[in-house]
Amino acid sequence: MLSFDPIRNAKMLIIAYSAWVKEYLQKDWSGHLMTFMFNPLRGSLLEKNRQMKSEIEGVFSSLLTRVVRRPQAHDANLPFLLSAPDWPVHKADKKAMLDVIINDGLHHHGILLLPPPGRHHRLKCPIEQHFRDLQDYYVRDQLLKSIDARAFPWEDAANVTDYALKGLKTNRISYDEAMLVLPTNHPTRRPYLKDANRE
Repeated sequence: MLSFDPIRNAKMLIIAYSAWVKEYLQKDWSGHLMTFMFNPLRGSLLEKNRQMKSEIEGVFSSLLTRVVRRPQAHDANLPFLLSAPDWPVHKADKKAMLDVIINDGLHHHGILLLPPPGRHHRLKCPIEQHFRDLQDYYVRDQLLKSIDARAFPWEDAANVTDYALKGLKTNRISYDEAMLVLPTNHPTRRPYLKDANRE
């Protein structure tokens, strides 16, 4: 009987997600590496991660109404977000040390994909500027410390997706608890592992 290897499984899932991301970027969607940093949270590792996921869901819900004029319209292209927990690598600088101390280093990275402009599209500035301008709004409940968005080209899809989801490889939190895909009914919610062979 073959034994289950969670780290190998995570690597294959990341490759599959990379293929999805690249596919969307080649259709003129825009890709953005997201970083969600948090203020100190209470509870166990799993409880902290659940709070983080809940906050990110709130960010996405707020963003959705600012990106899409009529999210419920049948022909509306909705953005989607892949997010996973991560931990900082060792660095000898004070900022990195603070990141390690707060929540034992736990934070989230993600990939935000935005559809090309259309009749339902209402965002009038780059998403990076949107989050900078409305940072106080998105972190208003004081659980989130900061949100950062950085655009990347389709050629970098594999590397950026691997970086954003690399925390899955640690197996510190199970895939079902760790991975967040929004909206929750998006077809990429759990890709088939055969998609890993598409790269």
